[in-house]
Amino acid sequence: MNNRISVITIFIVSLFTVISLCTGCDSSEKDLELTVPKEAAEKAENVIGTEYENLTLPDSIHIEPVGELYIIRSDYSKNCDKSVQADSLAKLMVPGWKYISSEEQDPGSITKRYENGEKEASVWYHDDSTFVFGRTEHSNSETLDISCRKYVVGRDDLSESYVLNGEQYSLDEAVKYAEKYASEKLMPFLPNDSEVKAEAVSVWAMENGNYWFNVLLKHYMLGCPVSTVGSAVMGEPYMRPEELIITFDGKEDICHIRNNYYSTIVEKTKVEKIITLDSALRHLEKVLAPGSNYNVCNISLEYCARFEDINATEFEYRPMWTLTVTEGTSNTVKVYPREVIYVDAINGDVCCFSEMESKMIF
Repeated sequence: MNNRISVITIFIVSLFTVISLCTGCDSSEKDLELTVPKEAAEKAENVIGTEYENLTLPDSIHIEPVGELYIIRSDYSKNCDKSVQADSLAKLMVPGWKYISSEEQDPGSITKRYENGEKEASVWYHDDSTFVFGRTEHSNSETLDISCRKYVVGRDDLSESYVLNGEQYSLDEAVKYAEKYASEKLMPFLPNDSEVKAEAVSVWAMENGNYWFNVLLKHYMLGCPVSTVGSAVMGEPYMRPEELIITFDGKEDICHIRNNYYSTIVEKTKVEKIITLDSALRHLEKVLAPGSNYNVCNISLEYCARFEDINATEFEYRPMWTLTVTEGTSNTVKVYPREVIYVDAINGDVCCFSEMESKMIF
């Protein structure tokens, strides 16, 4: 009897050990090299030219410089007066327009409507600072999806111009104006942000022969970019994006703004050291399926949040190395859809999320 108990005990301990190694072990147990965040970011580009099994790296990468990094506990708790903020945003976007009505869809959000003659606009505002502004003609316009094109800032040529409401407007001009406008006008509506920068721009052909630009901007929280990759999935784990999208239907004419998946910073814990990029890639060599080959388009060091439950209201942003391995075509939901492999820069945990399929791949 005692021997049987001993065997069962050994089995349970062994099983627990395997589970721990797969899901909860720290970087030391995975034999990963650590260094301070600033040095990890500065030396990340040294991986270029190195061969890694199962991974083909791009010819060049650019990692944003970082200072201190944190584990950031966030939630959807109230951090603003949604009604006041909605009015403030309307005054910025459509100054002088007359207030019409308001409606609370749920305890956390409000929609306010405004008019100017025959023109109408609305602001939807959540008390965690997620918001949407739009002019009515934007919502009623039809796009020709087949004509959509996507450009990545810092990689693609942005000198190309299109006709927006009768005027030539280059992608580069739109990107610079969006960054300037967000930095100078929208920061009061972005309480977590240290800055915002453009990541991509998509071009939409409209049925009326006009073009629209959608500029995707990244939030920077405590000096580090926040991932724009992800989407909410009912009943499944998913990666949570955080993105600011500014839409132009004319030269320097903003017709729509969407600030997605915002939250409130509750607590931050400083991270003294993170895994180096080379060590993260060596770790992936062991984790990825033998014989697989991932063509890496881009590598970043970003704050990312993994959700296990769509109904969760509290979560963590953690610094992660992100490897974009597939890029999709822009659509009405995502300016820059991607499939990304994540390596947690603190403990080395690995996962992969596809925006094209809206699910975790592994």
